[in-house]
Amino acid sequence: MFTGEYTHAMDSKGRVSVPVELREVLRAHYDERFIVTKSLEGGCLWAFPFKEWQRLADRIAEKGVGGRELIKLRRRFFAPARTCSIDRAGRILLPEPLREHARLENQVTFAAMGGYVEIWRPDLWTDEVSALDESEDALLEAMAELGL
Repeated sequence: MFTGEYTHAMDSKGRVSVPVELREVLRAHYDERFIVTKSLEGGCLWAFPFKEWQRLADRIAEKGVGGRELIKLRRRFFAPARTCSIDRAGRILLPEPLREHARLENQVTFAAMGGYVEIWRPDLWTDEVSALDESEDALLEAMAELGL
């Protein structure tokens, strides 16, 4: 399971070092690649280990062609997705269209979400965390719904 938040520099080509803690989870449970796509909520990117991405894709495929909303989901989720393998230096290359979507510049924040990782522009991540702090009641309700 991915945990923690980490901010790393990104070079002008879009290469960024994946935090060691995240790489260790990949090595222990997956392989050394992420499938990165535009998030469906917030201005960030979602990075899934390949195995988790495949599980998601299989669940969506089980629904068949589906209605308009499922078609829109596929277009938004799969079309921009790219495989980002970790190189020998421990970095991934974030393709330009994905960097543009998340407005990434010279630093990125990796925010672990359990089974996947979100990649944010650091100031936007700070704003997101501040907004979460203001919605504690809603978060407590969500925990209660989960039986926690």
